[in-house]
Amino acid sequence: GLGDVYKRQEEGEDEDEKAMVGKLALVNEAKKYLAEEKGREATVHELAAYTQLTEEELSDILLLIQKADQKDK
Repeated sequence: GLGDVYKRQEEGEDEDEKAMVGKLALVNEAKKYLAEEKGREATVHELAAYTQLTEEELSDILLLIQKADQKDK
């Protein structure tokens, strides 16, 4: 029934969330590494190549990182 579909979706979202946290960590690492390597901020294109994520996915993640950084200040 519908309840099952909803439950499955909720369980799936947990996985997505874990994946997202993993990607955030990966992108943060990549940003640090590439910044040291190049002596400047990495471009989305460079980050995409390094992390094997799509530039679209990266844009979302970079936005999340920016929001998190603003909260810290």
